Parts: sequence; structure tokens; C-alpha cells
Amino acid sequence: MSTLVPPTPIEYRERIGALTGPETLSRFLAELEVTVVTAVGPEVPVVAKATTDVLAGGKRLRPMLTLAAATAAGPEEVLATAGRRLIDLGTAVELLHAGSLVHDDVMDGAETRHGAPSVNAAQGTGTAILCGDYLIALSFSRAASVGVAEVATIAAAFTELCRGQAAETRDLFRPERTVADYYSCIEGKTAALFAASCRLGVLAAGGEQRVARKLADFGLALGMAFQIVDDLLDLGGLASTIGKPTGQDLTAGVYTLPTLLALADRPEIGDALRAGDTTTVTRMVLDSSAPEQTVAAARKWTGRAVEVLHECAESLHPGTVDALGGMAVSLLGRAR
Repeated sequence: MSTLVPPTPIEYRERIGALTGPETLSRFLAELEVTVVTAVGPEVPVVAKATTDVLAGGKRLRPMLTLAAATAAGPEEVLATAGRRLIDLGTAVELLHAGSLVHDDVMDGAETRHGAPSVNAAQGTGTAILCGDYLIALSFSRAASVGVAEVATIAAAFTELCRGQAAETRDLFRPERTVADYYSCIEGKTAALFAASCRLGVLAAGGEQRVARKLADFGLALGMAFQIVDDLLDLGGLASTIGKPTGQDLTAGVYTLPTLLALADRPEIGDALRAGDTTTVTRMVLDSSAPEQTVAAARKWTGRAVEVLHECAESLHPGTVDALGGMAVSLLGRAR
């Protein structure tokens, strides 16, 4: 059986800290944490109570990308000149991400999130939909408080997220789903918000539009690699490691890259999928060459992310290519 065996990567937070400075990153995350977890005020107690675990969990990777992009393209002391804008925009991307996860759990019927009961499992579908809507509305409001270009960026990312979700819904339980269908879906569902996070950082720091486009391209490629790894972990990672039960994608009828690649070589997997035998499908996929092909695909997208950094290196602060490129590579070896 072949699985994703992670190396011992330098944590992506350390890589980002190498660019921003560890103290700057710590200060940013400390303030962001307060802003995110208190985003839902006491005036809506049902939402505040239901979203406590959702807002308290997570890697904060997307806001860290916002800070990293601002540092790469902006002034030396970016928190001194753009600190409030960065906190607001980092909060906006995190709230949009959190709201989309609540909605995802409703659509997938997921029972857990970050190792705790999902909102829909704990509070019911109606409350979960309300909570997701409220978090997304707060995201737009927070971005609008910074500027028109910023809220337009959030709006474009949300539109892409919905497009990607619609594509996934169309392809549920379809062994005929293609690799191109899969890539188009994850570009919307995951990578678009990575791209927006980077673009917002450059906007907050007053960077050039050309650099904003390039770092958005970096974020897009990074997000593609991130989701590909996530999908392989769902087939073979430990629930205690990734914070959720494995095999959720297959159970929900979401056939991701490893399964699609295995199907191309072993058409009999399609029969097991149609029979709903997810245990057999998982074994067959992991016993095939699909995991290695999937890792290769993730490495290709990571390579593209690093390539984009080199394409605009002359417009970035020294150390950006090494720090963000190293962060992208380290995410390949993540175990959660």
C-alpha cells in the first residue's frame, strides 16, 4: 500500500516568520486571533455560540499569506504602516473561509470539524446555514471597511468558491468525472481564496498591481497543491492527525484526484464506486500508482508557485523567494 509519507518539513509558519520576522508574525497572529474569535458579537448569541469552535480552530494560513504578501511587496515595517488594514483583511479571508466550511459541512453532512462537532451536527441544519451566511456577511463588511478594491477581491473569491462548489455538486457520485473537472473545481473551492489572500496583502501594503497579480498567481498555485495534498490525506491520513475522519470525500461522492487517477488504470474501481464500497475503493486506490502520481501533481503546482516568485523577484524584498518558496515546499510534507 502506498501512502503520503511526510518528510520533516520546516513548519510553514517558520518560513513565513523568516520573511516577516518572528515577532511581527506573532504580534499579527495574536491580534488577528482576538479579532476573529470575537467577530460575532453578543447581539447574535445563537451564531456566537454555534461558531465558537469554528472560529477558534484552523491554521490561520490564509491570513498569514496576507501578511507575507504585504511584507514581500510593501514597506519594511509593514505592521507599522498597514497594521489595521492587514488585520481587517486577514480577518475577512478567515471569516470567508470559516463560513464556507460551515456551509460545506451542511452539504456534506459532516459530523465533525477541527475535531469538534460541526455546527450542523450540534445545532441543526437551519442554524448552520444561518451561521455560514453571517460569517460570510461579516467577511464582506470587514473588507468593505478597508476599500472598494479589497471588497471586490473578496467578492471575486466568493464567486469562484461558489462556482467550484457548484461544479463539485454536479459531479457527485460520478465516476465519469475527469481530472480537468477536478482541477476546475478546486481552483474555485480552495485556490481562489489563497490567491485573494495574497492579492489583499499587496493591496494593503500599497504595492504595484503587477506584483499583486503575480503574488495572486503564486497563491493560486499554492492553493492547488494544498488541496491536492489534502485530498490524498483524506484517503490515507489518520483522523487524529488531520482533525477529521478519513474517507469523507468518497462517502460524500466526491471523487478526487487520487481516485480519478486510479480509475484511469483500474476501471473496476468504477464498479466498486457504483456499489458504494468505499473501503474497497480506498484499498484499491492506495494500492495503485495513484498516490505517487498525486504527489507528483502537487509537486508540479508547488514548482509553479516557486516559478512565479522568481518571475517577479526583482520587485520583492530580499529573502521573499527563499521564504515563500520554502513555505510552499514545506506544505507538501504537511500531515494535517
